[in-house]
Amino acid sequence: MLIIYHELMVWIVSALILILIVFFASTLITFFKQKKRVTLYLTLNYLTFIIAMVFFDTAHFSAVLNGMTTDFYFHSSMFANIFVMLGIITNILFHSKFGQVNSTTKVLKVIFGFLITGWLFLPFNYDVGATSGFQLKYLTYLFMSVYGIIIYIGITTSFLKMARATTQSKRQLFALCIGSLIFLLYFIIIAIFGITQIFVFLLISMFCLFGSFFCYFLGIYLPKLKSKSEKQ
Repeated sequence: MLIIYHELMVWIVSALILILIVFFASTLITFFKQKKRVTLYLTLNYLTFIIAMVFFDTAHFSAVLNGMTTDFYFHSSMFANIFVMLGIITNILFHSKFGQVNSTTKVLKVIFGFLITGWLFLPFNYDVGATSGFQLKYLTYLFMSVYGIIIYIGITTSFLKMARATTQSKRQLFALCIGSLIFLLYFIIIAIFGITQIFVFLLISMFCLFGSFFCYFLGIYLPKLKSKSEKQ
């Protein structure tokens, strides 16, 4: 990518980090007040993605400082994916608190998530010497993409079914459904970027992340806003 693209990403990712910190802080306060696991899992979800975005931001900033992409850029970008995977795992746990979820299926999804997270620590993922031909880290991107797409198809479908089946919390569930759907789009778009390395796909993926997190934030706070409006 051109250096100007890295500069743009520094600003965009930094803005996303600040927004996520606001969401994280607000959700953490709610957790301390309510002591509910559903809020805890969403808080952890925000935290893991804040850490992931910090590594992504650091990677792009290093490219700007050096005027080129260095080994550190690739290492930091890859390491960030560990926290992306942890974020997906916390989202599985978050979703499990909203409806009847098969416990065996949930455990298997979490186990596979941790296996891929462990895979991300393997040394070949950080080998930037090869510039052409097949590389084992391509399997890593494939595993992450397939896993993320499968998980978020399931979560999106589940929230949609719950929203259609209930008259209560319908808006809340639809917000969570849309948030999951947008995150599904994020995985598809980021996979396309990984293959094509076209900057516009990376840019769109960042906006997808913001949209997804915002919808999840609304999903937690819509009931509160509704209750306040009813009191008024």
